[in-house]
Amino acid sequence: MDAKFTVEFDTAATPEQVVGALTDFTDNRPNVWKGLTRSDYEVHSLGPTSADVTEGTVKFWARESYDWSQPGRVTWTCRESKFLNPGTTMQVVAVPNGSGSHVTYDFHRSFRGFRGATLYPFIKLTGKGYFKKYFQSTFDRVAKSS
Repeated sequence: MDAKFTVEFDTAATPEQVVGALTDFTDNRPNVWKGLTRSDYEVHSLGPTSADVTEGTVKFWARESYDWSQPGRVTWTCRESKFLNPGTTMQVVAVPNGSGSHVTYDFHRSFRGFRGATLYPFIKLTGKGYFKKYFQSTFDRVAKSS
């Protein structure tokens, strides 16, 4: 059960703010990313351009490897999950656009198990619109708060 799509949008956040929001692995992360549950958030390791993090919600969590070694680009890869196959990725690329950014979000996830089978139809039907709105509103909120 694979789902792949790309969405593009503009945001008031600069590329630095976009990358900063995606790579903020402090205790503030669940406040920035409203879809995360604080009790299911744990940083296992954090380096200058990488992190190993478990995050999500009670039923839909994943251990992800984050990489932001390339400027303006953050990629995260599933390492462990009860609903995703390891190795599948998501990526955000932000390039300057006026005073904000043009963002390209690539979603490539392979679902498994009962939880994956429950989430997969939602992602296939509404994923593009949902994630565009979720990321755009989060980045816009970050831009306003800076």
